[in-house]
Amino acid sequence: MILARPFALICLCAVMMVAGCAEIDAGIDRVLKRAQPAQANGSQGVPTSSSVTPETLDQASVAERARAQQVSTGAGGRLGSTVASLGDVAEPGFWLKTPLVSTARDGQLRDPKTGAKVAVRLIPINGPATAGSRISLSAMRALEVNLADLVTLEVTG
Repeated sequence: MILARPFALICLCAVMMVAGCAEIDAGIDRVLKRAQPAQANGSQGVPTSSSVTPETLDQASVAERARAQQVSTGAGGRLGSTVASLGDVAEPGFWLKTPLVSTARDGQLRDPKTGAKVAVRLIPINGPATAGSRISLSAMRALEVNLADLVTLEVTG
């Protein structure tokens, strides 16, 4: 009888973990369906694991990417450095959500390791200036950084 209670508790925990995994999978499926670009005939495609890549999720056009990579050298002063992680991949555009600004404005990011630059929209978020930032998929791809990395960026604007 004493051993039955811990065993029942372990079984209950296992069932709850499996149910939680199903919820996580459902959430991922919702994000992938929302982020999947429309196909040529206008219908939404159902993504498969092999069809979902950074290239298919990135909604920036070639022209938008080219404009973002045309960065002028004298536009705005240095705001500081930030450590950025990949933001919401379903949110299109070239942006950085950062506590380094208090109002939305245009700015630039520079990867100090490679010197790569990209023009972005700086969007304020709450937190100390030393807090991290979130960067768009399009901006990360333009900087040619690993999407899974935490990347240190110099911010001007």
